[in-house]
Amino acid sequence: MVNIIKESIAEGVGQKTACEIFEIHPRKFRRWAHSKPVKPRTAWNKTLAHERDAIEAAAWTPELIGKPVSHIFIYGHESGKFFASLSTVYRTLKSKNMVEPRKHWHRTTPYVSAHSLLDEGFSLLCYDGT
Repeated sequence: MVNIIKESIAEGVGQKTACEIFEIHPRKFRRWAHSKPVKPRTAWNKTLAHERDAIEAAAWTPELIGKPVSHIFIYGHESGKFFASLSTVYRTLKSKNMVEPRKHWHRTTPYVSAHSLLDEGFSLLCYDGT
């Protein structure tokens, strides 16, 4: 679109008129025609390399080997070596294959209905603390 407007301007059509044909504002055309390069932006809370290295070093300390990620998280905060959320510590260690995936708890016994227990002759004591 920018090239077409530039060609029409070169042939004698005014910039404002050429932009009105495409229903854009002339200022938008000038921005498109002379665009500035986009600067790469980094997030303000990005985990830096030295923080990732500190998390990894904490995971390799002898007293924390084999412990859950929460222990490494607490160790980092208490020692002051790194300050990161539990999910960040987990994600950092997972990216280096240093942690087992989280195991989800599944019910091992089938659900037992209170009504079926009453039908079988059991007595149930219910206590409401409200």
